[in-house]
Amino acid sequence: MMRYYVKIHRSSENCVVSICDEDVLGYSYEGRDLFFEVNEDFYKGDLVTEDVVLNFLEGSNNLNLVGNRIIELSLRKGFIDEDCVRIIGDVKHALRVL
Repeated sequence: MMRYYVKIHRSSENCVVSICDEDVLGYSYEGRDLFFEVNEDFYKGDLVTEDVVLNFLEGSNNLNLVGNRIIELSLRKGFIDEDCVRIIGDVKHALRVL
């Protein structure tokens, strides 16, 4: 069963939902001139299934996504476009801000 960490970051002006694949949390990735850490402080929230994560994707304007599975799911369901996906090392990352 695929699971994802979901954490909501709220400020007075904004709300960002960060979602990562369960197996990338706590790891660092490096590629070309980029270094990316899937930091527990930012990404570790509730551990949820795909059905639940789809509700977060549908209800969120601002997304920060890390992990090949969450990116592929988000692309397949139309929540993000391919042009907002970056590959860092061997992991995909995407930002969506509406």
